[in-house]
Amino acid sequence: MSKIFRLPRLRAAGVAAAACVLLWGAQPPSAYAGWVDRVRDVFQVPGEVDKLKEQYNEMKSGYNATVEQLEETRRQALEAQKLTEDYRKTQEQLLTDNAALAEQNRQLAVTLEELKHSEEARARQAERIKRLIWTGVLLVAGYFGISRVARYVMRARVKR
Repeated sequence: MSKIFRLPRLRAAGVAAAACVLLWGAQPPSAYAGWVDRVRDVFQVPGEVDKLKEQYNEMKSGYNATVEQLEETRRQALEAQKLTEDYRKTQEQLLTDNAALAEQNRQLAVTLEELKHSEEARARQAERIKRLIWTGVLLVAGYFGISRVARYVMRARVKR
């Protein structure tokens, strides 16, 4: 801005009045209508400057608000991007853990199946041993029983 607009209004008004007097004396009488309009425009300049300052300040505050809003939006976008990256990493870790747990589950199923077969084999072996023992007991008992019956029959024949 020029120094004229920085001067107090009274001083600016005095300068404007002096300019008017100089212009009025230099103008022919037929140009007074245009001259009055120019003088009026000169006196309205400080008011228009104030309006321009107000508009500038309003635009500046609107701009600052927009910049702040844009910064907030950028910050939120960065946070959202960070959260998305964290979720992606978490998902990858969970998928890796899930695959490892699936493999462990498969191995446990194989081990369980082997244990079932082992238990069935042990039960069959125990049943076989039990039958063998009972067969041995019955054979020994049968031997003693048959030998007693044979002695009894032989004594009965000898006594007759």
